[in-house]
Amino acid sequence: MSQSDSNLQTARSVDLKFAGRCGGGGNLKNRVSGAGQDSVVVGQPINQATHPPMSAPIIPGINPISSKNDDAFDVFSMTGELIHKAVSIDSSDKEQVNTICEASYAAFKKWSHLSINKKVKIYSQIIANLEKYSVELAESHTEIGAAQWFADFSNSQIKIQVEHYQALLRTKQPGTLPVQPSKEDGETTADLAIVLKQPIGPVLAISPWNAPGILAMRAILAPLTAGCSVILKSSELAPRVAYLIARCFSETDLPESTVTLVHVKPNESAIVVPNFIANRRIKKINFTGSTRTGYEIGRVAGQFAKPVTLELGGKNCSIIKADVDDLPKALGGSLWSAWCHLGQILIRIMLFLKEVLHKLPKQPI
Repeated sequence: MSQSDSNLQTARSVDLKFAGRCGGGGNLKNRVSGAGQDSVVVGQPINQATHPPMSAPIIPGINPISSKNDDAFDVFSMTGELIHKAVSIDSSDKEQVNTICEASYAAFKKWSHLSINKKVKIYSQIIANLEKYSVELAESHTEIGAAQWFADFSNSQIKIQVEHYQALLRTKQPGTLPVQPSKEDGETTADLAIVLKQPIGPVLAISPWNAPGILAMRAILAPLTAGCSVILKSSELAPRVAYLIARCFSETDLPESTVTLVHVKPNESAIVVPNFIANRRIKKINFTGSTRTGYEIGRVAGQFAKPVTLELGGKNCSIIKADVDDLPKALGGSLWSAWCHLGQILIRIMLFLKEVLHKLPKQPI
């Protein structure tokens, strides 16, 4: 349910000391060589009067003030080569954050009242755009170190995500009738009660680099389907992926600024992110990344009584039990899960029960 603006303090700067990269899914040192060497020029050139021509393509933001900024930061491949530059918002100008948030709120008022049929049509347009940009989306993954199989897997999954949420739109119920408690005489305590679900408002979404397509798409679609507008902050390690994802939304009949994209310099996230959180138009924060950074985001959001959804760092467990039928298969599958995609899927083997150890083959699997 929506929060009252009166419960939120007015926007102000908050000191946020990030322990790691905002939206990071791991350590850059974990990423090995093998990035694609070819890159495709996307977006638009920055102001040539203030920025001389660069050999690397420029990745702009998609927001109301993107044309006003020309301060770009470098993005490198796994082998240390400059692959493109991303245009950052100005961390010293709080009015830029306010402009983006106000535009997002205006879009939210339009999007939340759009008919289900129109929303379903827009999701079909998003799917068509994903097909149009499928090659570039795959390249944007491989150039930062992902294997081709994972880039193709990401493309298939983000399409499935849109189809899934499109189906939810078609079946979404406007409200629910709660169970009525009964009195001793058998009568209910109320004649009628209904719980209505309402979108909360603009959502700040921060996604990491380890699965930049899948996680950025999820960060957008969940609140969007609920009727919210979304401001996506890209990972500074994978801004091109986020840019292509955002284009798939902006090149539809969505109200302008329903989905906006901002890039932020790596060393300025600690300034920009809290300014977004503090803005009165932001009603919720969705963050996927490191535990320490998530803690700081939660701490700042708590100062403004704003809800957060956090998916934080760490790895899951893979436990092989004593009654395993095919140990080589279980072991091989667990090892592949732990190390595929450079170990960034966050699954690992934690425990073998003692009863299983004698079943281990003498030869490598």
